Amino acid sequence: PFTPYGSMSWARRRFESVSYSTYDTGYPVLSGRVGVRMERQFRPNLSGWIDLYLRLAEGSDERSSSTEVVRRGGWGTSNISVGVDFGPKREYRLIADLFNLGNKSYTPSQENLLAAQTSIFVKLVANF
Repeated sequence: PFTPYGSMSWARRRFESVSYSTYDTGYPVLSGRVGVRMERQFRPNLSGWIDLYLRLAEGSDERSSSTEVVRRGGWGTSNISVGVDFGPKREYRLIADLFNLGNKSYTPSQENLLAAQTSIFVKLVANF
């Protein structure tokens, strides 16, 4: 009933301008997600699932000129997604995502603003 999983991204991005060239683009070289998912079918047209996972990224440097470098620290968050699939063809999905359960302050490398601390997103999805 449990499915462990993981994914990792290893990317290196290069920026070139007339005055300089750098790999310090503000994107982490390593980032990923690791978790465990459980799914259960209650009826032919009703199933539920829960996904417990960590999102992780290493620190990164961003060069804004040939001499100025901004360092952003790495981060990791613990998260839970819970959902149910329902309808005659299970074409509807109700999902509740609980992000950053540790209430950590961090800034994803690709953004300038602080990420949301502990937060909840609820969504209803319909497939046609």
